[in-house]
Amino acid sequence: MGGVQGAVATWGDGILNTLSLAEQQLAVTLMCQMVGFSSEHSYELRKLRSDQIPEALRQIAPKLVSAGLVIAEATGSKDIYSYSLFHLSLALRLPRLRTALAQNADFLRWREAFRSAAEEYSLRQSYSALLRGDALATAQNWLGERPGQFTKIEIDFIHRSEEEARRTDATLHKQWPRTAVLASSLAIALLIAVVSYLYFCRPRPDSVSTLIAHAYENRQQNHVANAIADLTKSLTLQPESKLAGQIYSDRAYCYKLAHDWEKSIPDLTAALASETALPDKIRLLNDRSYAHVQMREPDAALADSMAVLELDNGNSIAAPNRDWLTTLSTPKVPGMPHFFIFTLSKSIPDGIPQAVRKLWPKTVDNINYEGWEDPIPENELRYNDPHYKQIAQDIHDVLARGGLVVKGPIFTRSSVSSSIELWLATRSHVISSK
Repeated sequence: MGGVQGAVATWGDGILNTLSLAEQQLAVTLMCQMVGFSSEHSYELRKLRSDQIPEALRQIAPKLVSAGLVIAEATGSKDIYSYSLFHLSLALRLPRLRTALAQNADFLRWREAFRSAAEEYSLRQSYSALLRGDALATAQNWLGERPGQFTKIEIDFIHRSEEEARRTDATLHKQWPRTAVLASSLAIALLIAVVSYLYFCRPRPDSVSTLIAHAYENRQQNHVANAIADLTKSLTLQPESKLAGQIYSDRAYCYKLAHDWEKSIPDLTAALASETALPDKIRLLNDRSYAHVQMREPDAALADSMAVLELDNGNSIAAPNRDWLTTLSTPKVPGMPHFFIFTLSKSIPDGIPQAVRKLWPKTVDNINYEGWEDPIPENELRYNDPHYKQIAQDIHDVLARGGLVVKGPIFTRSSVSSSIELWLATRSHVISSK
């Protein structure tokens, strides 16, 4: 193994020597960003998208790809490629790269967390992702030292964080003005000191901005429940409409991390009802569509995808979702009501329980089988018209007699129109072998 790694390193060193000294420096700097730190002394490969490469380093990427040191892969997005080192041995054995990694370890480790925050803000315009305090000071220092190693998005993120810090400072100064007091006697001075102590040192409620900052810190540390609590408390302070919308958006994201889709949907709806810019509205609608998919509500998911396309025709997320959900919601065989079975695609037809197969033709006219790749936690029977309640109950009873445990029937208006749906979990809960 050592011989192979040594050969790869020698080959890589030879390629670097064909470049000019300036290009060699750019190449090593770029390759450093394709290496992550799995522990203090261990490396792992990192993929780097072309839009994550600073402008100053972008010119060297094609040469490294042509030489074979770096691999480029299409991402599916127009003009965006993913770059990675040809082999981890380059980081372990290539002298110049290994030295650069050791010398720049602090910056590279910091950069991974910073890039995550910058991308979150760029994607979601998340107020809570903005840098504050020591985190902002550290970013300003690194930007001052290495301006050529930051993308425009990252620089804009730092500047936006600076603007918010200035706004917060101005607000605090306005709320707590300094008062100069001239005392002519010891008694008056003592009185003022006591009053000032009682006023300034009494417990004060957290501000909205402080709670949002706490929420961000908790989320970064995977304390999602604490982040939700902070954001919930911030809403009780009655922030102005636009900021409240951002808080609802951030809390919806926390619910998403916790896989609590049922609570995520109302927050996304509240965020949409605030003063929302067009890009944010599109993002929120796509997020809500995804949450509806997780809740197994295809009609509601389709409605949100269609709403996105009215705002942004050809949206790369909504367009394929519309096509998939439209196909999914269209009956393939007749019936009144339409009867759908949703389960993992690979379970159709061999993985369908025998109790389900026996529903046709006595209990239902026809069966529409549809593949569903997202998790289905439990077997569930749904209907969306009160007139179908008895039919749904008959289906449930037949399944129970066949040994299949099914939750329901549940009345919902969010399922496929004029239908009864049977959602089969990844592993069907069979209680007998009839």
